Amino acid sequence: MDGTQVRLEDATGRNREVVDPQAWRVCGSRPGADQQITSYPVVLLVAPAAESCPDGASG
Repeated sequence: MDGTQVRLEDATGRNREVVDPQAWRVCGSRPGADQQITSYPVVLLVAPAAESCPDGASG
């Protein structure tokens, strides 16, 4: 996969732009773990490293 097939999305629902991905942690994904990728982009649900992942952010 190249970068155009992956999108980073604020898992907290605050719609913040992810400028520095290294400052964020992955909380979940769509499709979720153990699910087959059937369409793109794959979405990584992320939160700032200084914050906890929200409940239900697993995708």
